[in-house]
Amino acid sequence: MIEVLVLFLGPSFFSLLIWFGLKKISSPAMKKTALLVLPVLFVLSIILWVLLKPHTIGPSPFIFALAAISIIAFAAGYPVAVAMNVFPGIFKEKDEGYVAAFAPLISVPFILKLLISPEVWEGKLYGDYFSIKIPLIGWAIDPFTSGWAHTTAGDSLFPMLILYTGFFVEMTMIMLLVFWCFRKAAGSSGDQTTEKED
Repeated sequence: MIEVLVLFLGPSFFSLLIWFGLKKISSPAMKKTALLVLPVLFVLSIILWVLLKPHTIGPSPFIFALAAISIIAFAAGYPVAVAMNVFPGIFKEKDEGYVAAFAPLISVPFILKLLISPEVWEGKLYGDYFSIKIPLIGWAIDPFTSGWAHTTAGDSLFPMLILYTGFFVEMTMIMLLVFWCFRKAAGSSGDQTTEKED
């Protein structure tokens, strides 16, 4: 139950936390540094998780399952904060908190795609492993990793690193596209308002 809550509420939590933290940083250089440091810490957390996780058959201990879900939640929540900084001023300042809280819900179908795929249930690995789990960019990764002995249990470092980093990149692309569309819509609305005033 806790894992499910972290999985679906975690992205909003991380998004709000990062958004609030960035608002408190007044220096643009420090803000950029924070935006660069967090992905590095994300990659390091994946490496630590895979290296420290017990490689046994069956469910992982609670702490490692929670860590994996937190990694996914961060990968879904952080891109919202990035997009809000890349496209500032789209929303009113009083509404930005709501955006930071609810925009990560866009990631829910992609999280389900990452976690629920045929090889999990059938106990086998398909050649298009990454394109099944991260459909937007996985197709570009599979040709280079088809000979790898990666498993759905997450026993191998590099496949898991690529999987979660790929998911992170995928969610960043999606959020940037969504916020770009918001920016375009806000720009069009502003143009129409200006024309009416004229």
